Amino acid sequence: MGKTVTRLYRRIDAGKEYCFNIETDRVLTDSELHHLHLVLAEGLLAETVAGIPHLTGPRVVELGPRLNFATAWSSNMVSICRAIGLEGV
Repeated sequence: MGKTVTRLYRRIDAGKEYCFNIETDRVLTDSELHHLHLVLAEGLLAETVAGIPHLTGPRVVELGPRLNFATAWSSNMVSICRAIGLEGV
């Protein structure tokens, strides 16, 4: 089975948001997706993370490391996901 990439978004302010690209071995269940929202949320408020971007339009630019590059932050998040039972992230 192939990899699945899920994009989740968390608003920073009116002009900025975080975009999280999460690669998984399979499609996540609703419960697993909720747990992932909690891990990425601001203050453990799951509703601060959305599956659609807050910012849209022709002038939206994404900045960040290459998707095939593992950062220290992403390695820590993978460890957290495994610790709470989210395998395959």
